[in-house]
Amino acid sequence: MKKLIRRLLKVLLGLVVGFALFLLAVLIYPRILINNQTLRLARWYLESRHIVTLKWDTASLTAVSKSFWVKQITLWSTNPCFSTPKGETYGCGKDLSLEIVHDVRKGIPRKMGSLPNTVALKLGSAVARAGDLDITGRADMRYEFPTSLKVDAGAQIGPDHKVSLVANSKGTEKEGMNFFADAQYEGRVENAPPRKVSAHLEGMKGLHGVSGEIKASALNVASFLKKVETYDCKISAVSEGAADTATLNCPLRLGLLLPDPAETPVTKYIKPMGILLWADLKRERSKTEKPITGKVGLGIDSVLSQIKEGKAALDLDVSGLLSQFPENWKFDVGGSLVIANFAKIVKLLRNTPAEIPAPLNTLKGEMALNYKGKGTFPLDQSQFTFQLATKLNSATQNLFTNSEGQLSLGEGKGFAPHLKANVNLANIRLVLPAIEYRAPPQFLPDSRFGNLQEADKKEKQKGGKFTYEIVIATPDSNPVTLIADIAKKPVPLFINMVMRTDQPAVGSIKIASFPLFLLRRDARVEYFQLISASVKTETEVKGKINFYYTDYTISLYIDGLLDRPRTRVQSDPPLPEKQALSVLLFGRPMEELDSDQMSSVGNTTAALTDGAITLASMYALASTPVESVGYDPSSRIFSAKLRLADGTSLNLKTDMNQVRQLGVRKRLGPNLGIRSYLEDPFEASTRSLTTLLEWNFLY
Repeated sequence: MKKLIRRLLKVLLGLVVGFALFLLAVLIYPRILINNQTLRLARWYLESRHIVTLKWDTASLTAVSKSFWVKQITLWSTNPCFSTPKGETYGCGKDLSLEIVHDVRKGIPRKMGSLPNTVALKLGSAVARAGDLDITGRADMRYEFPTSLKVDAGAQIGPDHKVSLVANSKGTEKEGMNFFADAQYEGRVENAPPRKVSAHLEGMKGLHGVSGEIKASALNVASFLKKVETYDCKISAVSEGAADTATLNCPLRLGLLLPDPAETPVTKYIKPMGILLWADLKRERSKTEKPITGKVGLGIDSVLSQIKEGKAALDLDVSGLLSQFPENWKFDVGGSLVIANFAKIVKLLRNTPAEIPAPLNTLKGEMALNYKGKGTFPLDQSQFTFQLATKLNSATQNLFTNSEGQLSLGEGKGFAPHLKANVNLANIRLVLPAIEYRAPPQFLPDSRFGNLQEADKKEKQKGGKFTYEIVIATPDSNPVTLIADIAKKPVPLFINMVMRTDQPAVGSIKIASFPLFLLRRDARVEYFQLISASVKTETEVKGKINFYYTDYTISLYIDGLLDRPRTRVQSDPPLPEKQALSVLLFGRPMEELDSDQMSSVGNTTAALTDGAITLASMYALASTPVESVGYDPSSRIFSAKLRLADGTSLNLKTDMNQVRQLGVRKRLGPNLGIRSYLEDPFEASTRSLTTLLEWNFLY
């Protein structure tokens, strides 16, 4: 048994010594393992496994010792080719040479710490095909660890794309390494202008970090970008002490790709956008991964050349693990957007679809938005708060508002943005344009708000989930003040409205007491209030107007639903309703009226009883002298003839909803006149114009 054990030990020792001698021989003479036979075996292995097929005219693989530990491996080939088993991808080169000088003590090259001392690759006149894409190119690269790198490469990818790269570095590991790189790209995408990108990077790598400067420009890189360029863009990364830090300060200039100025005049004023990107990040080094913390910022100069004072800023405090980026990263954000000259906005948008309407087009001043927030990625768990202030005025107007609100991007329930805002109309004084005969001023949100709600509905059908709740209110002690041509003094207006997604505005708009001139005499609005409901057709109206005569005070009451209000007349001291209407319409009691005027009073009474007189028709009656009034109970059509001047009258017909006919008649002679009228004057789809020459003959 002992003899058997001794023999086994001798055999094992012999194997160990033999293997050690073999390794020593390979270390001294690496060509024992790395030679042309090795190359043929590698080729056979790849082809037998159906990985790739290799061909060449001539090829050689050699290995020599530069020193005991440093080995040099050289591969060269003429006309080498490769192809995948099914031939979808293949390529050939005129000449290929690869040289690797490596210290075997570093092990197999797989990470930065075990890179070879030298890697040199040269490939000339290469052609390849991947699917339907043809590629031609060349490459010449040499890297000497750790400071020297030379690259000169280029490729033509298909008929429309061309890339090239030139890079160089030199220096010492102790004193530092200077480097630069130039990259170029030229290409074209179907139905798009040519694209061109160039970038230059230069800097220095020292013992504890790297710093550099980037200059780059790009043409037509996106559908909305004509040009992007950087200048003095500085980056650095330092690893010193117990922490790693990185900084960025990068100014950019963006040239926007805009519509033809002939179609959109505002575009001729838009200049390139100046942007500043900056960052200051830090991470502590440890055996376990530590989070990156720091600040990232974005600043935007004005886009419009006429609004040089405008600017915007965005600052973020961020933290998170690099391996999880961007998931679970936290951030705090703050910033501002300022437009310092509103008058330039007005001028800029003049004669465009977005023109600022009267009376806002005379305002001057500043608008400022400040915002902040916090959240995590993904953004559906983020919230932002904001404050918006307007300080706009003119010689006769003020528009001072303070708004604040919150934007939530989902609160962890998926991406479903929700806006909640309070708009405080702090100091509003507006001069209204001349009011038309069609109807009293519209205090409820106009069609543009309706269009927004329709857009929200369409977006929701597409999968959008944006919702909002906006409260608009005036201070109890400082109402909105409106200057109107029919009012003797400013009109005080109190607003308390709530606008929600997919719902009409709800709340109330109240006009406080003010004097005015109606029906050719002094009057006073005691109150007028709209109470809006969630169903638009249920909006209520309440109002009272007093007309003052020598012997009477006649009150006109309006109440009920907005689209079909009830109107009634009372007087002090009491008068019969027809007498009160006679005084209101013609300024005289009924016993002093002619037959046509008496008939008009009767028609007005019947229309009031049936609720056929709308706010539009009441406003028209109150705005100009009444010649006659008619009413058809069967169709519930109310008509009025109003005197504009001698021989000229305005003719009005309304039903319970709106004005149906509006026209003017001009007397040309004793029996001759011309009449022109619009059917459905305020409905663009059914509006029509008729003009008649009338001749009257009595017989």
